[in-house]
Amino acid sequence: MSNLYFHDLPVSRLTSEAYYVEQDKKIAAFIATEMIPQRHVKTLTRDLQQHANEKYGPWEFNEIIGYIRLHFLGSQIRGEYYGVEKRRYVRSRQKTMLYHTRKLAPERHLRPHATNQEIFQVILQYVEDCRRELPRRYVDDENLRRVGPFIDWNALRISVQSR
Repeated sequence: MSNLYFHDLPVSRLTSEAYYVEQDKKIAAFIATEMIPQRHVKTLTRDLQQHANEKYGPWEFNEIIGYIRLHFLGSQIRGEYYGVEKRRYVRSRQKTMLYHTRKLAPERHLRPHATNQEIFQVILQYVEDCRRELPRRYVDDENLRRVGPFIDWNALRISVQSR
């Protein structure tokens, strides 16, 4: 395991859209089976949505089933995978992340004098490789894509390698 990582990517059971659609379906099914007068549906829907948020919480933190820890190893980009040890992934507030593998996808090599933009593109290609290794899972690289163009990847790579 490397402790010289530069970013952790959360891996979720499903996308935020699918999570909230699933939650809304459960609320709608409950309302349909309870034979509630129409004038009370709006109040009940609000109360049920609040209950669902208290019970399951927001998608961003409660559907994570693993992390990909990205790091440089010499001229390579690698990603260790930590995930929940379960046969079936369902909504749960009880998770323990365990180390699974030192290399989720085959490493990607960097050119010796690659520019920051080239390094960032290789990192994004590696993340896509990781997605293929985790079918039916959502790898959240939104923050990496947002800040990646502004990072001095060469300086970071050099500082990590000199540790």
